[in-house]
Amino acid sequence: MKISRAVGTFLLCLVDAMAAASAAATQSGQSLPESGTKANIVGTVVNALTGKPLDQVHISLMNLSEGFPTVVYGAMSDSAGRFSIAGVQPASYLMMVTRPGFILVPGPKNSVAANGAVALKPGEQMRDLLLRMTPRPVISGHVLDEYGDPVMDAAVSAVPLKRETITAPFSEQTTTDDRGEYRIVVPPGRYYIKARLSASSSGPPEIRTDGTAESNYLETYYPAATSSSEGTSVEAKPGRELQVHGSGTLTRCSRTTSSTR
Repeated sequence: MKISRAVGTFLLCLVDAMAAASAAATQSGQSLPESGTKANIVGTVVNALTGKPLDQVHISLMNLSEGFPTVVYGAMSDSAGRFSIAGVQPASYLMMVTRPGFILVPGPKNSVAANGAVALKPGEQMRDLLLRMTPRPVISGHVLDEYGDPVMDAAVSAVPLKRETITAPFSEQTTTDDRGEYRIVVPPGRYYIKARLSASSSGPPEIRTDGTAESNYLETYYPAATSSSEGTSVEAKPGRELQVHGSGTLTRCSRTTSSTR
């Protein structure tokens, strides 16, 4: 099974959660055998904003070894939001819940939706599992230099003020296109927007004899700060697109504005 870079990063972030679930099961006297009575999971996925069921949601269970999946079970939710994964081998798993344009809402502490960790016991029947998803927010905008020209290939990141438990793979970083524009899909929350442009070459500084000098770009936080403590955070709301217009990834930064639609 081929795992994308984004999903691979997500799995590594949750290895500790799965290890903790496995340790808890062992401490409680429940072994996780390679064979035995199979477990079953039945649940429903709903839109957290409307309460309506969500179909075409992909629910998968991954058993990991050294950060890589060894056994994977999966199912799709139907028009009523219902899903069922039967005949699951007792073990510790990571549950991933994905649907284009949506992200899983973290559940109560120690719940499956809190960290995605599931430790299934032999013969366990997990029923009425409720999973809530919300439309993903989008942060978009553009980066300009001090002359008002678009900056291409600038790395733009959405840095969360509060790092919540990751419940699904998503991208918090992208690069600007030839028009200096970017678009980032993130979970709901408040973020600092950070822009950075690396030197065009990893070699030694360019030698110039015409009196000009290479442009040195600073890492800049919206609207025109060189540190997050001086930057202004923006709020990404479910199902909304936040437009942040930046012009100032260089040493000489101009004032920026932002708007939400």
